[in-house]
Amino acid sequence: DCMKAGAVDYVLKEQLGRIGTAVRSALERQRLVVERRRAGEALRESEDRYRSLFATSLDAVLLTTPGGEILAANAAACRMFGRSEEELIQVGRAGVVDRSDPDVAAGLDERARTGTFHGEIAFRRRDQTKFTGEISSVVFADKHGQARTSMVIRDVTDRRQLEAQLVQAQKMEAVGR
Repeated sequence: DCMKAGAVDYVLKEQLGRIGTAVRSALERQRLVVERRRAGEALRESEDRYRSLFATSLDAVLLTTPGGEILAANAAACRMFGRSEEELIQVGRAGVVDRSDPDVAAGLDERARTGTFHGEIAFRRRDQTKFTGEISSVVFADKHGQARTSMVIRDVTDRRQLEAQLVQAQKMEAVGR
């Protein structure tokens, strides 16, 4: 009856010498249950932090393969490229980088050689307009040992235009002296 009510072990009166072992065993089972629960909570918290960072980043974040397949894209990436996440997954890297930019090949070579790349390359939006993006990318292994890359991209078009205007203004000031 006790086992049906949820008991996991019992000691018969005739076997009281077994009580120490039974108590140690019960305590160990309880410790493992608590440990598993804490590990599950820690994993959920970690996943929540990752999901929040990914979802709320103002920069485009892409999870990709080194070969150019896009596996996931955050909302900022969708806005930046003018495509839904599904469309980004479908077009892959070939659909978002400007392949005529020599810095693209150089960046891919550097990342293949060193595992990381940070620089500026040309990208294309859905409407095929080009923009300059500052990119940080790193290669890592996922939980299954598969090579993956994370890419964080910031559109620096406005910053480049302001820098060019500043240089032009400085030139005009120098000529006017």
